[in-house]
Amino acid sequence: MTIMHLQATVPSLGAHKLAWIVGTSAHPADDIERFGQAVGGVAMFDRVLSGEVVPCAVMAAEIQLWSMGTIQRQDWRRPARGWWGDRPTGWFNPRVPAAA
Repeated sequence: MTIMHLQATVPSLGAHKLAWIVGTSAHPADDIERFGQAVGGVAMFDRVLSGEVVPCAVMAAEIQLWSMGTIQRQDWRRPARGWWGDRPTGWFNPRVPAAA
């Protein structure tokens, strides 16, 4: 089982969208593993999610590819609105098929 450790406040729109991608995934552990492959290690997942690490341009580009465009490069510098449980601003997830 995979557990996300979330701070009380959402550090950025990028972190908010990252949590929603993994939280709405049918296979969250696989998504975290793939995230780690994209950015240099699974341990980076918690650091990015907490806001301890703000992705540089190269890492942000890798995350944008990994997320299929859901998390844009500039999202890491944008403040999040609301709390972790609130749908992120501009939320869409191409990784989840639309309901019929």
